[in-house]
Amino acid sequence: MTIPSFVLFVDDDPLSNFVNRLLLAQTAPGIGSTAVESAREALDYLTASGKYLEDFGLPQPGLVFLDLNLGVMNGWDFLDEYSLYPNTFRNRSRLYILTASPNPDDREQARQYRDVLGYLVKPLSKKNLAECLRGGGFEFYSEKK
Repeated sequence: MTIPSFVLFVDDDPLSNFVNRLLLAQTAPGIGSTAVESAREALDYLTASGKYLEDFGLPQPGLVFLDLNLGVMNGWDFLDEYSLYPNTFRNRSRLYILTASPNPDDREQARQYRDVLGYLVKPLSKKNLAECLRGGGFEFYSEKK
């Protein structure tokens, strides 16, 4: 699996986005990133719609980290809508849950989405980030592997 050249962080906490982007820059300096603070904005970014409609050449992420606890449209809503897109669209990005929730029910629910490759509990570690960048040889795992 190829290492992505661009990563999208979806989290409504600006501090988490800042820390995760900094961790990415330290772990893999050549990989670009951006962060959005809502599930709707993430879908708009990925589909070049909404406020991104006129942004030609927008870098498409090969890796997406999605928080579950977002505002009006939460991470589950994102996954439900995302799953409706064609495989050719969904196969462009690897998707991981990155959330503060260690709830086993959330982890089990995430397993039901074929697009979700893994479930990480914050904070994101350098080791887990590096594993996700490589495509992860795992399915679902806990906070601090």
